[in-house]
Amino acid sequence: MHSLKDTFPLLEKEAAIERIKCITGWIEKLPVSKLPYVEMGFDALDSSLIEGLKNHNNYIQKNYGTVDLKVK
Repeated sequence: MHSLKDTFPLLEKEAAIERIKCITGWIEKLPVSKLPYVEMGFDALDSSLIEGLKNHNNYIQKNYGTVDLKVK
């Protein structure tokens, strides 16, 4: 797990903590966070799905570089 300084290098500790709290609150408000927890191990994933995700990740990195999310 990354430290606060690694995650938010330009923010002071208190501001970084507040930012984490805002992000956590935002995630908790998402509809997907209301779904029941389903435990699933990697052994349950289809190998073609894993390969497809890997290829898509490579495509995104090659064509877009980075993604900058702006969250209020």
